[in-house]
Amino acid sequence: MDGSGSEDPTTDQPGDNDGEDPSTDQPGDNDGEDSSTDQPGDNDGEGNSLPDTASNIYNILLLGLLLIAAGTTFYFNRKKKEITE
Repeated sequence: MDGSGSEDPTTDQPGDNDGEDPSTDQPGDNDGEDSSTDQPGDNDGEGNSLPDTASNIYNILLLGLLLIAAGTTFYFNRKKKEITE
């Protein structure tokens, strides 16, 4: 830097749009492409289907928690009944 306060004209500065209209260049614009073309993730019943990767882990986890809750309830009810007799 020479201390004159001038900056490199090739460096982009915030808010510098080089005379372009910022409303025409937005993220997600399709630039006039046909929106009916196949996009990743589109599934209209044609082509490859996703593999069956679902598992029963959450169902088994829920069943286990219910059994633990039922066993704990049964244990404390029986213990309470023995104390009162």
